[in-house]
Formats: sequence, structure tokens, C-alpha cells
Amino acid sequence: THRDIKREGQDVYITKDIPLSTSLLGGKIDVRTLDGKTVTLKVKPGTSQGSAVRLKGKGFPHLRSGGHGDMYIIFNILMPDKLTSQQKKLIELLKEQGL
Repeated sequence: THRDIKREGQDVYITKDIPLSTSLLGGKIDVRTLDGKTVTLKVKPGTSQGSAVRLKGKGFPHLRSGGHGDMYIIFNILMPDKLTSQQKKLIELLKEQGL
């Protein structure tokens, strides 16, 4: 879901929640653009909190000069509220390996 939408001129900034596993391992997410279409974005492995991807020309239209601003997708990494015992063990293994 989109947590926050901001507009600056013709550019739009959208905060998109992604799971911790997607930020660590990479993956794909769907994002709805202003024209109602859905685009699939690749999330790079190691994506950090607050990093962004630009969708050129997917912002608001320029009234006088034509064209469109850009859409920026800002990633908000969701941390789990609770961990199972198996998840805790896996994270402890990662910790031991220096991650």
C-alpha cells in the first residue's frame, strides 16, 4: 500500500512499503501510476530504507510546455513485529557470519 503521496511541482513522490526480505534479497513490486496503470519495478538486492526509483514522465503534466514530471517511488522497509523461533535462529546464524 502507499503510505504517503507528495507533490512537488510536476513531480510526485510515493512511499511504498516493501518487506524486509525484498529489501535484502531483491524482488519485484507492482506500483500504480497516476494514469491508473500498474508497472512492475525491480527492487535491487540490498535496497536501503528511503532509497528511491525514478519513473521518468510518470508525474503530473506540464501545463504550458507539454510533457510530464517524474514519479519517485521511495522504499519503506517493513520490519517484522514478531519472529518465530526458526526465524530467530536464522537471524542468529546471519549475525554469526557478520551480517
